[in-house]
Amino acid sequence: MLRQVDFHILCIVWFSTASFPEKCTVPFLPVNPQLSSTRNQGRQKLARFTPKEFTTLIVDLLIEAGRRHTLVNNALQSNNKFTNAIIL
Repeated sequence: MLRQVDFHILCIVWFSTASFPEKCTVPFLPVNPQLSSTRNQGRQKLARFTPKEFTTLIVDLLIEAGRRHTLVNNALQSNNKFTNAIIL
C-alpha cells in the first residue's frame, strides 16, 4: 500500500509541475517481476485511481483497521474478565 501512496504522490507532483497537465500522461507503473501477475494487476489498477478515489480507499482501510482493532481488543478484554472470574 505504501508504494501506491508513493506513486500517487508522484502523480500529484507530475501534474502540478507540467505545463499542460491535460496533455501529459502519468508514468506507467512497471511490472514487478518478483510479484505474481494478480498482485501486479492490482497495483496497476490502484495506480489508475484518481487522488479522490485513492483518498477514499485509504480512509476506508483505516476505518476498517480501526473497527477490527476494536473488535479484537473487546474480545481480549472479555476473555480476560472470564479467565479472571474463573481463577478467583
